[in-house]
Amino acid sequence: MAPYAKTAKVINVRPLTCWTPRENSCKYLKIAAKEMDDFNMPKKMKILKKCLTCGAEFIASKMSNKYCCRECERDASRKREAKRKKSVRESEKEAALDKERDAVASRPFLTPSDVALLLDMSVSTVYRCFYSGIIKAVRIRRKTLVRREDLDKYFEDAGPYRKRSYKRKQEQEYYTLQEIMDKYKIGRKAVWGRCDRLGIPKVYEGRNTFYSKKLIDANFSELLDVIDIDNYYTLSQIMEMYNMTQGAALCFVKCHAVPRVKRNGRSYYSKVHIDCIKHKTDEIDPDWYSYEEAMQKYGITKDQVSYTLKTYSIKTEKRGKFTMIYRTDFDNIMHQRLQNSTPLIKSNGEEKVVFTAKQQEKICPATPEGYYSTDEVAEMFKISIKHAGVITRENNIPKIALKGFNFYEKGSIDLLYNKKNKYAEITDWITPEEMRTTYKMTADGVRSFIHRHKIPAKVEYGSTYYSKQHIEEIKNGYFVGRDRYYSVEEAAKKYNLTNSLVFYYVNHYKLTRVKKQKFIFFRKEEFDRLMEKRFSEDDFIANIDI
Repeated sequence: MAPYAKTAKVINVRPLTCWTPRENSCKYLKIAAKEMDDFNMPKKMKILKKCLTCGAEFIASKMSNKYCCRECERDASRKREAKRKKSVRESEKEAALDKERDAVASRPFLTPSDVALLLDMSVSTVYRCFYSGIIKAVRIRRKTLVRREDLDKYFEDAGPYRKRSYKRKQEQEYYTLQEIMDKYKIGRKAVWGRCDRLGIPKVYEGRNTFYSKKLIDANFSELLDVIDIDNYYTLSQIMEMYNMTQGAALCFVKCHAVPRVKRNGRSYYSKVHIDCIKHKTDEIDPDWYSYEEAMQKYGITKDQVSYTLKTYSIKTEKRGKFTMIYRTDFDNIMHQRLQNSTPLIKSNGEEKVVFTAKQQEKICPATPEGYYSTDEVAEMFKISIKHAGVITRENNIPKIALKGFNFYEKGSIDLLYNKKNKYAEITDWITPEEMRTTYKMTADGVRSFIHRHKIPAKVEYGSTYYSKQHIEEIKNGYFVGRDRYYSVEEAAKKYNLTNSLVFYYVNHYKLTRVKKQKFIFFRKEEFDRLMEKRFSEDDFIANIDI
């Protein structure tokens, strides 16, 4: 015991649980072990172990210790708990999937999602099986269905399983990807895209990919043909010739399906097709204008030419994608329009011709039977024609169009009118301005009064109206059962009393009363009974005095 006591005293060993995290690091543990060796602690007293979490050596207090500190022990505990929870979640997920598979398996018809669940594959793979004919499927409107019988029959009638071979056949010759790129002067993505598009199979050996030499030469041979560059335009030439941006040039050749060839990563477009589409010719037809010729001669824009052709009866002719304009008709119309036009000088000194638009009067056709015209709907609802179009769209009113005019189904309009016209029995209405003048109220006071008492309102031609009858009733203290109550003035007038005496009777005898606004009402029968009793007592006193 003496050597151990001496060693403990010199080293000043503290229990591991009292050390700070920094002191409990591997550095300090090694120093402590070294100091204990220096003082010749007996070997049977030292238990050196390796921490299962951080891997540091430490002096264990007993053989069952596995971790150098509490932090490492907590980390290990957290990892064990996370692993356990993950295992529980996976088992629950598997149980849920098994239960769902059992439910799906009993159905006679399956959706693509059900098939993917049963076969344990993605929905995209299931659809690819539909396209290739591996699994029979039927589309009914927007729903795709598979018979469970067909799915089971497919597996029953399946042929022998064939092992997939990734090795090259010795009797065939193959290209590597780099050899194809070098021979045909195309990029890696171009090779992949063309092979996928043409269905050329790949053969894998380790990390290397090979393609059949025979198939590649048959489908890629056109890339070696020499083309006459003079018969083609590049994209930059198209942009420069026709003053196009790159996006516009690409859109042009794509929309018009211009033939294209690719060489060494560059695209060339057929010159003949582009010139034909752009109508690049120097010949001038003496009887017909093109759009450009009309614009150049009269100094007008393309929109003005189109407006003239649409508004006036001018003979036109379609040549391919171009519209030709008859010269005589167009010249006569433009002569008339130029007489009524006014020149406009811009700030930069240029002169622009401003034409007077032709006044066109549209004639509304007769209203079909069972329909309302837009004007009739607007007049019925007391709204503008524009607002009539808005409310009919919002309420999905069936309509028909004749010569640019809309007609709405009469039954639907009548239902909508009955729904919106809830206050047809009210005849007296007042505007907010009249309320402010009549009742000495502010604008905020009017809004608050209308909202608080739920006054009926309507809107006609953009103006708001409120029911004057309801306002007067509330202002005069009207309420349900008003005929069974007296006001102070009515009681005072009937019994020839003062208002103060009426108030005294009501308060002293605690009559049933109702307060509405600034008015007080009390029950007629109670007040009449009280007055009858008071008058009989007064008569009795008068007889005694006599």
